[in-house]
Amino acid sequence: MSEKQACELAMDRVANSRLLLGASAAFCDHVAAETNPTGYYVLSLHSGRDCDGICSTNLGWFAVQKSTGEVFNWNVAESKLGSPIAG
Repeated sequence: MSEKQACELAMDRVANSRLLLGASAAFCDHVAAETNPTGYYVLSLHSGRDCDGICSTNLGWFAVQKSTGEVFNWNVAESKLGSPIAG
């Protein structure tokens, strides 16, 4: 699985789980490969909205398991897996 495939999978899974509450993910921002936990891609999802002034497009942080494609919430503060996101 590539980073691009992980991004697409995370966008689909998160949208289908209704975690975005009306927003839609437009792109992913990947964590550097050397800082990812073994076997996972860690990424943040971002909306495509235009920001006037100071704002964030970050919709949340997620981890995609390379071997299975399972998507998890990612706990940024503790750098660890959170709960899985149902497909």
